[in-house]
Amino acid sequence: MIKIAGCLCVFCAAGGIWYRTLCQRRVPQTMRKALSAALRQIAAQVRLTRAPLPSLLRRAQTSFPDAASFFSRILTDVEQGRGVEDAWGQACASTELTASERAALAAAGHSLTGDEEEVCAGLLGAAEILETEARQWERQRPEEEKRITAFCFSAGALLVILLI
Repeated sequence: MIKIAGCLCVFCAAGGIWYRTLCQRRVPQTMRKALSAALRQIAAQVRLTRAPLPSLLRRAQTSFPDAASFFSRILTDVEQGRGVEDAWGQACASTELTASERAALAAAGHSLTGDEEEVCAGLLGAAEILETEARQWERQRPEEEKRITAFCFSAGALLVILLI
């Protein structure tokens, strides 16, 4: 009876590790999608309204909660007197995105000091790269989730066999 309880505990632990791993793997994807949509919204607002950048960032922060940490870090740094480019670069470095995605976001930050067309082109270019990466991740996700599932539950089964 105790062995059965131990086996159940091991399988529950394997299930918990599996679930947590899958959730952690999805965090960058939700950030990618939210940042892409936010960058597109900011670019559209730059074209339609001539609102200052901090107010556009505040709107993006409230409209896209999955990317709110990115925009709040920029706003905090700007309010402390740092330049927008520097604040944007620091926020890019702190994201959980890939190096190429961070580089694209940083390039968008460098375009923020230009004219309207340059700002829009930089933001939309970064949004396009993020969307491409998101589509690629979605294509690879089922295979990766299968591997994670197999690994977690195989390790759990191995521990159960060793316990018995």
